[in-house]
Order: sequence, then C-alpha cells, then structure tokens
Amino acid sequence: MPTKFGTFKDSKGNAKPTISLLKEEGDSFPFFFGIAKAKLIIDNFEDIKKFYEEYKDMASVQEAEKRKIEINKIAKDVVNSNRELLDRLAKEED
Repeated sequence: MPTKFGTFKDSKGNAKPTISLLKEEGDSFPFFFGIAKAKLIIDNFEDIKKFYEEYKDMASVQEAEKRKIEINKIAKDVVNSNRELLDRLAKEED
C-alpha cells in the first residue's frame, strides 16, 4: 500500500505533518492523518486489529443476505407463476 508524507496548513497557517495511506497509486480518496491521530492509532493498534478481525467479513455477509433475499423473491415468483398455471390448467379440465 503506497504512503505519502505531506503537510497540512491549519487555520492559523501553521504547517502540520501528515501521512496519506492509499489503496493504490492515484487513489482518489486517501486516508490521511497527522501526528495526534497517528498517536491514537499506535496506542489503540491491538483494538484496531481485533475490530478488523471481527468485522472483516461483514461486507460479504451483507452481500450474501442481499442475494438470499433476491433468490427468495425469485423463488416466490416462480411458485406463484406455477400456481397460476396449475389453476388455469385445472379450469380448462372442468
């Protein structure tokens, strides 16, 4: 993962050091922060790792739930279509 060092000027015009973390070169939405947040990350690194490990698969779980809902809807549509067809066939036999 590429990183870039830079500076940020605060409202008083003071330059503050920053670091930008990019998913890939040319990333449009880098994650950047300064010294204070870097210290927070270092101090809480173990909790951040635990958080990542616990929730890293959440996105795929949510996607699976969406697919399950879509499949259930399709299955209901198929059942309803078959029921309508059977009803029509039964009426034709009468």
